[in-house]
Amino acid sequence: GDDMGLGKTIEAIGTVNMLPAAERVLIVCPASLRLNWQSEWRAWHTGKLRPVLLDAWPNMASLFQLKSFTEGKALIVSYDSVKKWHPMIAAEPWDVLICDEAHMLKDESTRRAKSLFGGTYRRKDVFKPILARRKLFLTGTSIVNSAADLWPLVKALAPNGLGSSRIDFMERYGS
Repeated sequence: GDDMGLGKTIEAIGTVNMLPAAERVLIVCPASLRLNWQSEWRAWHTGKLRPVLLDAWPNMASLFQLKSFTEGKALIVSYDSVKKWHPMIAAEPWDVLICDEAHMLKDESTRRAKSLFGGTYRRKDVFKPILARRKLFLTGTSIVNSAADLWPLVKALAPNGLGSSRIDFMERYGS
């Protein structure tokens, strides 16, 4: 939750550096930040994970080589491209999921949020949740409208704790 330029990207990379067993990292960010993530990863990551941009449309051959597709890599994908890569990135759990500019997920009814957290969008697109052992949600943009805007993030981060009951959460923090 730091302001722009204070090092959220480097902090996230540092967190991954402290997890030597992490072999599969998924970074979801706005399209305009993908190259920055790739550059910062190369500059600050101390392990062997290679930063790979997911740009082109996935092909069927990649679906059958999922382990080689994900292992040893920090895959960087834009929020808008998650839906097209979804079958591949949701197939197995990740060691770390990093969502940069996480305030973009504040509306859980959007395709963007459903493609990450799971759900059905407009009765036709069904998304499995993208599972990860650890999740980092980064934002420098305050979510000021209401506590309801925080709910999708809290639910994803602590589904068995603070995020277990929307009613309890809203009674305590909502308006």
